[in-house]
Amino acid sequence: MQSNLRAVLRQILTTNHSPNFIAEQRGMSHNTVRNWRRILEEKEITSTQLDLMTDQQLDSFIRRRRPALRGTALPDWDDEVRAIRSGLNRLETHAIYVGRVGEDCAMAYRTYCEHLRLHLQALDPILRLDHVPGYANQTDYAGYMPEGRENGGHERRKFKLFVAALPFSRLIAAAIVRSETVGDHIEGNQRALHYYGGVPAILVPDNLKAAVISRPKYGPPRLQEQYQAFADHYGAAVVPARPGRPQDKSAVENSVKLVQRLLGIRLSQRPLLEIDEMQRVLDDIVEQLNNRPMRRANGHSRRSLFEAEERMHLKPLPAQRFELREPTVSRKIAKDYHVEYKSNYYSVPHRLVGQNADVRATGSLVELFVDGLSVAVHTRAYSLNCRITNDQHRPPSHSFASQTDLMEWAKRYTADVEKLAEVEVMRTELPEIQRRQRIAWIQNLPRIHGRQRFEQACRRANSFQDLRFDHVRNALDKGIESSMPEPLAQAAPPKPQRNVRGARYFGKKG
Repeated sequence: MQSNLRAVLRQILTTNHSPNFIAEQRGMSHNTVRNWRRILEEKEITSTQLDLMTDQQLDSFIRRRRPALRGTALPDWDDEVRAIRSGLNRLETHAIYVGRVGEDCAMAYRTYCEHLRLHLQALDPILRLDHVPGYANQTDYAGYMPEGRENGGHERRKFKLFVAALPFSRLIAAAIVRSETVGDHIEGNQRALHYYGGVPAILVPDNLKAAVISRPKYGPPRLQEQYQAFADHYGAAVVPARPGRPQDKSAVENSVKLVQRLLGIRLSQRPLLEIDEMQRVLDDIVEQLNNRPMRRANGHSRRSLFEAEERMHLKPLPAQRFELREPTVSRKIAKDYHVEYKSNYYSVPHRLVGQNADVRATGSLVELFVDGLSVAVHTRAYSLNCRITNDQHRPPSHSFASQTDLMEWAKRYTADVEKLAEVEVMRTELPEIQRRQRIAWIQNLPRIHGRQRFEQACRRANSFQDLRFDHVRNALDKGIESSMPEPLAQAAPPKPQRNVRGARYFGKKG
């Protein structure tokens, strides 16, 4: 609008066109053009002076507006901002200002708010940083906690969403972890680095205790010991974000918003998933985000920009992954030859009952030592009150110890027995205890009825295509294991009937 005003005034000064001609050309009132020409003649304004005037001066001069805030006592806007940040709202600060200068000299509340807004805009300008490729990896946890269940479990629980991002290409990596403890935090960082296929120069975590123990007012932050060992293993420095300064990791803050929104939508449309299934859903979301073209990036996606300009700047990954070892703890071996560790129970050879065992745990394994020698290694369980037992650790007197694998046991007998055992192994609907009880019942059949009768009954079950040991038991109980199904006699071809219409009938022409 101001450029149009300036152009009309310049046309009035530099041409001899009539007001009607200019008004018709510009689409405005001819009285307005006459009025503006009269003002220019009264003030003796030239085209040179017109070019030197600002838009605000030009508007006040032509439209004869009263200069803003004439005779008004202006507040100290810095004092007003400090008062608002101390907890007062704008109505209260305006009332204090009016009481201080008087109503006659005070500006209206609407004008006060408008000038305060302009002052706040100029107070905190934004600094755009030019990120260096391959320099930083920013990490953070989402406020959204996805709900799922442990692998093989049924209890509903909440997990943590870990997100990482490279600021230059904005490439995203994410993982579902169980908590924000040291082990899970390192696991999330390690997944991100292996997803990138390289290591940046620095890691930028948040100030959680799994990464930063304390932040002295003067001096470098004190890092968590195992997290520092993880960074040393990958050859990266750690520069935590400042407390209360999310702009220090702005790239990952935006990535968290994108990932948690899409993950929440996906999980709300599915039944309760296991943690591995949720990770696969999350991987699919991350791939879609990384391969989607970005705005204002010349058609690049996060992935293409990373491959073209950032991957080459990452350091190579070490030959081995970092293995987190939790502090070694000592536990006494109970009379049931199990050792308790974090509410789960792991077996050791029964002859070691009563001795002390050292427990050394990683994220995936639990290893037990007695007198410095490794006596048992188990896969780590994360559900509560689980008993992880190796059958070889049981004493011979325990029934479970004498039960060998069903397929190994079936190899002692004929192929008919092995075929029934294969079908039995495929049954997964029984709980562990009932499954073991059923195996013991099957293995007792030849001892009770004799090997020969047992093998005959299994051959009979195969002949009838009823591959169940329940069929075998019924045949043994009734003494019919030697009876086999009679082969079906070949049926004679049907005799032709006189009333049956054949091809000759349908081939007749009408």
